[in-house]
Amino acid sequence: MILFWDWGTMAAQHITGVSYNGSTGVSPVARERRVSPEPIVSMYYVYLLQLDEKGNKQYYIGYTADLRQRVAQHKQGNTRTTKQRNPKLIYYEAFVDKYMAIQREKRLKQSGSVYNALLRRLGLKD
Repeated sequence: MILFWDWGTMAAQHITGVSYNGSTGVSPVARERRVSPEPIVSMYYVYLLQLDEKGNKQYYIGYTADLRQRVAQHKQGNTRTTKQRNPKLIYYEAFVDKYMAIQREKRLKQSGSVYNALLRRLGLKD
């Protein structure tokens, strides 16, 4: 299960993809309803991976602009810190502002209380 929190709206969110026609750039649904297509917004993500290493569960915090690609890189072993440690995405937060995402990642990595509060909220620590 993946949890998602959107810090821009301060609420739980689900992102749905919009299917676009390659020639016009307008979705068939939008064209049919005569509604303008949704704007494409760049999102930035702070994520938490669970790493299994001989029964000892550890976590990895990262930041990226392309969450799917970055998780795939971790799973393929292209990242030194998570290589051969069976990374599993367990949590991520989405940001519209790149600076806010970078600051959140820094706070999680530098402040033990912020990191531990997140783990407690996710039920991963007592």
